[in-house]
Amino acid sequence: MKLKTSIRTRFFLSILLCLLPIHAILVYSFVSRFDGFFNERIVKNLDDGLNVVRTQFNSRLVEMRNAFLFPASSPEIQQHIMARDTAWLTKSLRSWNNILPYVDFMAIVDTGMRPLALRNLRDIPDNFKPLLEDAIRKRLPVVSVELVSCSLLGRLGSHPFCENGKDSSVLAAISVTPVIVPDGRILGGIISADVINNDPFLRHQVESIFGNGIEAVITQGEVPIVGSLRSEKERSKFRISRAIMTRLAREGHFRDEALIGGIAYRTAIAPLRNIDGSVVGTILVALHDKDYRVMRRQNLGSIVGMLAVGTPLLFLMALYLARRFTRPLKDLIAGAEKIGRGDFEHRTMVRSGDELEILADAFNRMSLDLADRDRIIRSNTVELESANSRLSQMNEGLERVVAQRTMELQREKRWLEAILSCLSEGLLVFDGNASISLANPAARDILDLNSQGETDGEAVRGVMTGRVRKHIDALRSGQEKEPWEDKLEMNGKRLKVILSPLTDINGDLSGVIMSLRDVSVAATIDEMKRDFISKISHELKTPLTSIRGALHFMLEHPNQSGQAEQELVSICYRNTERLMRLINDILDLSKMEAGKMSFNLMSRSIWQIVSLACEEISGYAMEHGIKLVNMVDNGLPPICGDDDRLVQVISNLLSNAIKFSPRDTLVVIKSELRDDMVEISVIDEGHPIQWLDRERLFHTFQQLDSSQGYVAGTGLGLAICKEIVERHGGRIYYSPATPKGNRFAFTLPLSHLVDGKRTYADDENEKSCG
Repeated sequence: MKLKTSIRTRFFLSILLCLLPIHAILVYSFVSRFDGFFNERIVKNLDDGLNVVRTQFNSRLVEMRNAFLFPASSPEIQQHIMARDTAWLTKSLRSWNNILPYVDFMAIVDTGMRPLALRNLRDIPDNFKPLLEDAIRKRLPVVSVELVSCSLLGRLGSHPFCENGKDSSVLAAISVTPVIVPDGRILGGIISADVINNDPFLRHQVESIFGNGIEAVITQGEVPIVGSLRSEKERSKFRISRAIMTRLAREGHFRDEALIGGIAYRTAIAPLRNIDGSVVGTILVALHDKDYRVMRRQNLGSIVGMLAVGTPLLFLMALYLARRFTRPLKDLIAGAEKIGRGDFEHRTMVRSGDELEILADAFNRMSLDLADRDRIIRSNTVELESANSRLSQMNEGLERVVAQRTMELQREKRWLEAILSCLSEGLLVFDGNASISLANPAARDILDLNSQGETDGEAVRGVMTGRVRKHIDALRSGQEKEPWEDKLEMNGKRLKVILSPLTDINGDLSGVIMSLRDVSVAATIDEMKRDFISKISHELKTPLTSIRGALHFMLEHPNQSGQAEQELVSICYRNTERLMRLINDILDLSKMEAGKMSFNLMSRSIWQIVSLACEEISGYAMEHGIKLVNMVDNGLPPICGDDDRLVQVISNLLSNAIKFSPRDTLVVIKSELRDDMVEISVIDEGHPIQWLDRERLFHTFQQLDSSQGYVAGTGLGLAICKEIVERHGGRIYYSPATPKGNRFAFTLPLSHLVDGKRTYADDENEKSCG
């Protein structure tokens, strides 16, 4: 037969069955853990008490250290210390002692630890010297706890701490403040001490904080010197064992039960160390074991009493709750069933004034909430669709940003690749394994990778000679930090090689960069300049030798006939003119290349300019058996130019034509109007210039090969002509003459095209046609 019980009975039994095991477990756990918790609380209280005593003790040291910072920096004190004014300094110590009554003795010493003034002290203890040395080294005040012999105290026996006689010692808190003048020199130090033994100030502080509950003691070695011990008997028996002192020196703390003077204590002890690190005393906070047991019994009794009263109350509370909760449950169950069937208009009336009434109100509100659910769902659906639309827009925007950033990165990559491709210098990048990770087109062209069909490794091995390989390995290993450069020859080319370390964003070495530059052209130019210097030296030396010989002959033979002297003077004059022309050519070229040559551009008749040039060169032509023919049209429009410079150009071209033409031939100068330019050409019947020489005609210091029958020159004439013509806005060029010979031509703009304008004049001194 199944036993039927009411909901109230089942509810009561359920509460009771839940509470009884929980209650039993709580009682067992609480009692079993009470001792550990109580012990932890006692240890914590002892640690807190130890920290308070240590703070009070250290505050006296800090106060004493800070008190002497101002006197140590006083210029007046520093002056008297430098003057070693003992009387004045002793008076100052006396006045300081009146202000700081807890300071038991003071001293002022120099850097050699020699006393300048003493207060309540016969001499400076030897163990104070390390303190002064430490303060001088750190240039800061130093505090410590030290033992001081009573024999050194000034008033022996006048203080209680000297009651054991002059052979005893006391524990003192020492402060040493260095005296430093503004220029950084250290004059000495101010030493102050507070004797801890039987200190009434410290004893009063300890008793006011701890009262009679916890013993707080400061010891000198193993013996108490100040504290809150309750009786003289306890103080006389109170001694810390050597085992505890040894453990303190080794571990730096002691927290345990200890038998001190035959009495059991719960203790927390911290060592007091001197400047050498030796333990000279302790700070001890202790709880008498008898007090500990009394406190434990009191707390345990209170807890057991509370449990005894609480147990029946729990039973009564369970019964009351069962009665209170079960009364309105039937109404709640009926109301829940109706709401579950969809009758949202039903209201459950409960007036219990507790959570059941709140639950009934919740049932009533639930019917209203269910009616609004459909509307809320629809509203939320619209909001979700709107949020989804916004999310899609944000996603599209993000994709656009990513695509744009990707394009920017690709553009930057292509930009960097274009830069590397356009570099005129070859660039090879070696990774950490000395393998090529990058080679730009210039490097491939310099090494002829494509034309010779070599692999990259084969071509690079041609560059990586012994010393290059050595420096690459040195840069990779970090032995070398600076770039290294050298010159090599490979495949008929002269290469300048520069090796530099390659570091990543973190500054770590990641490879080596090799820069290759083809300096073959520069080397050729250097050789040309050297050849020019050699030839110009010869050109200068030859006329100078003739002039020197003629002058020497005239000096050695002053009575020779006038005709001989005239010939010698004529030789000197011709060679002087030759030197002047050579020097003027060099100067003109230098000015033109520097942009400092001035031109007086005006409207000119080209026929007149050509006629002047022909007149100047006619004598030279007759000397070489050459006939000049001027076929320039007298009716040509005026050109814009500097007549002196244009005469120089035409004369140079005519002299070259005469020089390289065989005797009894013609040199013709013609003109032709081509669009808006006038072309002037000089034609000779000499041997045509070779193809290889034509490319070098108008370059500086370039001369035709004398082995081909040409008369060697300085290589400046045509270069100067080219500069002058280009400054006039024209151009000069060479072409072979028909049917034989050579043709040099240049063009000049007409005057009306450049009137009032500076279209080709870069020099600030150059004047335009106007």
